[in-house]
This record gives sequence, C-alpha cells and structure tokens, in this order.
Amino acid sequence: MARYISPQDFIKQTEGHAYDMDGAYGVQCVDGIKKFVQDVYGESNFSCGNGWAYGLWVCYGTNGVQRYFDRKPYSEAKEGDWIIWNWGSKGAPKSHVGMFIKNISNELVQVYGQNQDGKKYFNFCNTYREGILGVLRPKIYEDQPAPTVQYINIPPSIEVRNIYNKDTKKQFNVIKPKKFGGLTYKIYNLVDNGYYAEIQTRDYGRCLVRVTSMTPITNTPMYKNGNY
Repeated sequence: MARYISPQDFIKQTEGHAYDMDGAYGVQCVDGIKKFVQDVYGESNFSCGNGWAYGLWVCYGTNGVQRYFDRKPYSEAKEGDWIIWNWGSKGAPKSHVGMFIKNISNELVQVYGQNQDGKKYFNFCNTYREGILGVLRPKIYEDQPAPTVQYINIPPSIEVRNIYNKDTKKQFNVIKPKKFGGLTYKIYNLVDNGYYAEIQTRDYGRCLVRVTSMTPITNTPMYKNGNY
C-alpha cells in the first residue's frame, strides 16, 4: 500500500544525503526520484528507458514510470512534482530530473534533487527553466488527499518536558519550552491511545512526548520554535 509523503517530509528525510538506488554509475539524479518512489510505494520498478534522465519523459508508457506518475505540462507544476529536462538543456546538458519547488523568475526555477549544482547529495539549487519537457506528478497526490496535520504545543509556562525513546518509552532527555518561548512539534503518530505524541526534535531525533491538558493539540502551530 502506498504511503503518503509530503514534499516537505521527503526533503526533511533526505536533505544532505546521497542515495544510489540502482547500484549503477554511482549517485545519479535519477536515483533521487527512485528514492521518492521507494519511500512511497516500497518499490521502484521503473527505468529511464534510454539510460538518461530525459528518458523518464520520452519513454513514458514503456519504462514503468506510468505506474507511479502522471505527465503534466510545466505550466501546471506544483511543489512535489518532478521536472524533466531534455538532453542539451542550458542548465542540464545531459538532461536532469529533480523535484519542483518554485519558480524564481521567467528564466529560473528552484529544484531539489541529487547530483546537481556540483553536489552528489540532495540539495536545493536555482537553475534554468530552458529545456524542460514537463513534470511528473506523483499519483499519490492525485489518489489520496493530504492527511490532516496536527501539532502538539508545549507552552513557555513549562520549564522542561521529558522526552522518551519511541521504542522503549524510556525517558532519555528533556526539551525546554520556557527557554524558547514555547515549542510546537508536528505529530507523526499518537501512541498508547493518545498518551504520547511522536515528534521529531532537531537535537534528539524522533521521540515521544507526553500529551497532557497543558499541551494542546491543534491544526496550526502555536509557537514559532520547535520543529514542524
């Protein structure tokens, strides 16, 4: 079964990391889109079709990409779509694929991907729009609505709050809401019938924090500090 992963969550999980998904030619831009498909579907059974990134577009329908993506014109690009550049493009002479973030100008686009801007690992870069063939839209964004995001808010009246290992539920450190004027965290899961909230802290990674009457759960963040 497919797992919904937002563009923001994918970026948080991969930024600064490099992935060689197919074991061929080292870390390539195509490995980036394969990493996304693997994370969503638990598989990445497709190829470029011709050995280059632009094959994702020109060989669409025969290379397996159609199982996971729909083709869209670049004029309809949304954050999370994957841009395909043609061979010989100004910013990608040997073609390229990367996640669309936003248009910078009539000439430039911000893209998130691997093997770009002189870096192998996932990074952001601004590059030329010239040569774009179109975008591949993940079917997961068409088939499933984005899940409702909830946040746990820990007010500044709480000086410290224990955090717990998400597997053993043993307390191993603390966070300090008072120091930061309150903390807000995105909730990834509610555990033990809502007794704990699973959060991602910047210093201590994924962990649990107690849900109490003092820590309201909302659909929008209450504090600017934390991690969401």
